[in-house]
Amino acid sequence: MAKLTYPKKHVAKPLRTFSAIKNRIRDNRATSQARILWLTIDTYADNKGENAFPSASTLAKHLGWDRKTVFKHLSELEQLGWLARHHFHGQSSSYVLIYSDKAVPKNGTGVVPKNGTLVYVLYQDTAPAAIAVTK
Repeated sequence: MAKLTYPKKHVAKPLRTFSAIKNRIRDNRATSQARILWLTIDTYADNKGENAFPSASTLAKHLGWDRKTVFKHLSELEQLGWLARHHFHGQSSSYVLIYSDKAVPKNGTGVVPKNGTLVYVLYQDTAPAAIAVTK
């Protein structure tokens, strides 16, 4: 089973502030539907922007969309580096929202090495850190 891990040194903590959320809503790199989805997932997250577990069906119901549309915009958010998604077989995914562009890789996407580990490079101050979803 995959597990979400953070390095102990130089961990980039989500900056879940009103200002950070406002900036994401106003950021036009994402479609308006993706921004609404991101904000909806944020309502499920804890104070750190983690531990959000809404199912695609729940998100679709709240937004008046079908599941296919939810998955389309989840993929967009992952490509932008606005969230990391951890899949649990037969269960809801877990989401970690990323609130700052300082935490987005330069190319806006994750890096997938040959071993299948998805790695998002994050930055805290000038020191690189990483969030990894491993198998």
